[in-house]
Amino acid sequence: MIEKRLVAVCDILGFEKLIEKDLRKLIDGELSLFQRLVGFSVNHGAVPELPPKLKEIRDQGRVGFTWFSDTLLIYAKDDEDLSCRNVLETVGWLLFTTMPTRTRLRCGVAYGEFFAEPENQLFVGPAIVEAYNLEQAQQWAGAALTDSAAKRLPEREMTGERFQWWVCKYPAPLKKQKKDVHCSELVVDWTQGIHKSFNLRWSHSHEEPTEAEKCEDESIYQKWINTRIFHEEVCIACNSINKIRDPLKVL
Repeated sequence: MIEKRLVAVCDILGFEKLIEKDLRKLIDGELSLFQRLVGFSVNHGAVPELPPKLKEIRDQGRVGFTWFSDTLLIYAKDDEDLSCRNVLETVGWLLFTTMPTRTRLRCGVAYGEFFAEPENQLFVGPAIVEAYNLEQAQQWAGAALTDSAAKRLPEREMTGERFQWWVCKYPAPLKKQKKDVHCSELVVDWTQGIHKSFNLRWSHSHEEPTEAEKCEDESIYQKWINTRIFHEEVCIACNSINKIRDPLKVL
């Protein structure tokens, strides 16, 4: 049945470079950890000790889910507010848990007509296209909502609703491009993940990029900078002064 749904399209950043190296090491290392973090973000509870199978990840009533290569599709099971919130919460936990890893994500969230037939791996609809276009347009590790997705959310009028919905007002950094995207002023606030302190390192071996690394791929460097700035300007766990920025912050 074709119905309106909230849909998130998420891609692993820098996947081409990851697969250039030892594929077996990638599968047993970074991707194995990534599967476990996906299992936690979708199902909650403890992080699985072993990478869960796709059927295990899907066997929950919170969100619809599928995964191919470096792309994840997360969608609301129906058009109720709770189901929409579950999508945003899942994306938020995914972003938060993968930030310290080499499999950081960039996601677009849209709302519109959508058709899912999971048993045949058939997922189509304008909502997917709109979410994908916005995902591709962003210049960071993070997730922005399209105008359609932002309008689907109810007005947040009470303190604490930002925590419930995992969104905040923030200008998502976009690439300079010709194609128009319908980006709203709302983004997923992954900094709500429970933590006492967080430092977005350039890599496991060093905190800041070298001058050579900055010049090697300016786009990668800019994504990293934009992601770090978002955390510095939004996170209330690491920067308590940020509580003043948004009246709907958790108190």
